[in-house]
Amino acid sequence: MRVHSVSFLMMLCLTAPCAVTAQLASNPDGRVATDVRMHETEEWHQISLHLPDPKLAPHEKLEVAGDILRARRYPLDAMDYYRYALERGGDKARLTNKIGLIQLEMNDNRSARQSFVLSTKINKKYAEAWNNLGTVDYLEQHFGNSIGEYKKAIKLDKKSAVFHANLAASYFSQKDMESAQKEFQIALTLDPQMYEHRASGGIATHVISANDRARFCFELARVYARSGETQTMYRYLAKAAEGGMDVSNAVKDDAVFRKYLKDPQLALLIRDTRAFLMAIESPASVPTPASAIPPQPPAH
Repeated sequence: MRVHSVSFLMMLCLTAPCAVTAQLASNPDGRVATDVRMHETEEWHQISLHLPDPKLAPHEKLEVAGDILRARRYPLDAMDYYRYALERGGDKARLTNKIGLIQLEMNDNRSARQSFVLSTKINKKYAEAWNNLGTVDYLEQHFGNSIGEYKKAIKLDKKSAVFHANLAASYFSQKDMESAQKEFQIALTLDPQMYEHRASGGIATHVISANDRARFCFELARVYARSGETQTMYRYLAKAAEGGMDVSNAVKDDAVFRKYLKDPQLALLIRDTRAFLMAIESPASVPTPASAIPPQPPAH
């Protein structure tokens, strides 16, 4: 994923309250200052020795300094360096977008929206900024707006798995499962590991309910079922079951899962989700019970 584009699946780590937001103060020039205690650490001392002079350094070095500060969890200082880079002639759309990402990380959605809107006005063909604006609207549950913004991002960059995944999430939240499935599939075609290597990002818990999270995992299981990735399909079915979904009835009534109905693994999952999860983590240590009776396929 690009460093200046937000994925729906990474929003859980962005939604946790940021401790630094309780330590803000305004400078006379309008900038927001970091708590001085953050500048009294040995780490900051080492970083500060290598920071470029805001008045003399070229904008490229100032932007890189901002990137490093953001990565090292000094968001307010990073914003300062992005603004220094702007003053020295740096790319306005890209730097404004990066400032918006920091504001989003700090739960300042209003300011983030303003930054992303400005970025899209400066460069109407900046796909990442359209995507990030869509993420703000998604988090605020303006799903119709987020769908439109994600579509604009995709029109500008059709090969971004992140953009398609985000559009799928918005369709899902509007209960448009057919459109969501289509976008899920495109995202996985572009990046087969899309949901696996971003699994730690999870789903923004303040945006959708536990029941919706279970359904979300079930919809992903359907995508993996279609592509024949059985073990990944089972993992997401297990997550759906853990979330309280009646997986037994759901798979019986779904044509996508019909060919798996006689699979002993599915029978084990339905009987005991916890045992199933242990089995797929360590198959040799937890054998499939011989007594497991798979559900019968629906009558034709």
